[in-house]
Amino acid sequence: MLGKLLRHFDSVVIPHAAWEIALMRLGFALLIFTNTPVYLGLPSQPHPTGLAHFFDFTFLSSLENLNLLRMVLTLALICYVCNFLMVPALAAMLFLR
Repeated sequence: MLGKLLRHFDSVVIPHAAWEIALMRLGFALLIFTNTPVYLGLPSQPHPTGLAHFFDFTFLSSLENLNLLRMVLTLALICYVCNFLMVPALAAMLFLR
């Protein structure tokens, strides 16, 4: 019975054409870009939690810094869609999102 259940989780690689992969990556990149905030209204950290106990994240409330981070994210998303420098692009997408 367990074997029958686990058969549904078998990994099968489905081949895709290059244009399909590029289209899926483009859709994912647009999803990430449109859901990234344009402005953070956090000028101070009155009650820090998590990593904010160790680092001051108030620099993210600066519009200039946030625009720079969005440009880096845009460059990483373009690299992701073009399948170029994938490890740095995915790392940037992970930490900048």
